[in-house]
Amino acid sequence: MFTYDLFKRGYKILVVPEAVTWHLKNKEGGIRDGAAQMFEHDESLFVNQVNIGDSTIVVLDCGMGDHIVFKHVLPLIKNPVVFSCFPEIIPGRSIADANAMFGDLGKFNIYGKMDQWNWKGSLEEAFKKMYVK
Repeated sequence: MFTYDLFKRGYKILVVPEAVTWHLKNKEGGIRDGAAQMFEHDESLFVNQVNIGDSTIVVLDCGMGDHIVFKHVLPLIKNPVVFSCFPEIIPGRSIADANAMFGDLGKFNIYGKMDQWNWKGSLEEAFKKMYVK
């Protein structure tokens, strides 16, 4: 999924067949070492990501006021696929759907991004930075 995201962002992907990759997180091995459910879960996350294509995934796992601010940004987003806590404000699929399709939603949380960026600007400008390409 990481490599596919780099590819979608326009990076050239080079393959070195002789390279050996070690995943040291799990001493029992990776997800393909017998835990079929883990493989199937990760495979479904990847397939969902690929099926989105050139759309922009928008996950609004924030408050009602944040949704109101986001209304100004939505028209600027290319091909948005929206997941919303308040569909009466911003129509979209549920946050539960987003979680099932993409796993951990932390990478979509605007406040997490603002903290990461050490953001000093407005919430609307942060949404633009995150979603307007």
